[in-house]
Amino acid sequence: KNATQATNEISEVYGGDAVSARVAQQRFARFRSGQTIIEKVDEIMGKIGQDRHISSHDIAKEVNINYQMFLNHFKKAEKLSEENLMDRINICGSLLKRNEIEPFLKRVR
Repeated sequence: KNATQATNEISEVYGGDAVSARVAQQRFARFRSGQTIIEKVDEIMGKIGQDRHISSHDIAKEVNINYQMFLNHFKKAEKLSEENLMDRINICGSLLKRNEIEPFLKRVR
């Protein structure tokens, strides 16, 4: 299947404004070039678990992915403001307390 066929099928189902031919072409090119690392996440996390001090360059090399793509998917939260950081801490704390009171898995049936 090519990008044009995919665009036509998507347009039939979701309407003409769902995706442009150019966007579909870009996404097809990106996918075909291997710029998807979803299937390598477990391998990457395993490497981080084995060596917490491994560099991002070394990980990208070892799992054979583009370094910039690795950075795009595994960004650090280094640009958080003090307020953003405190918000994250408070939200995580409240979610943990909520889970203690009403565990999520007990609600799933």
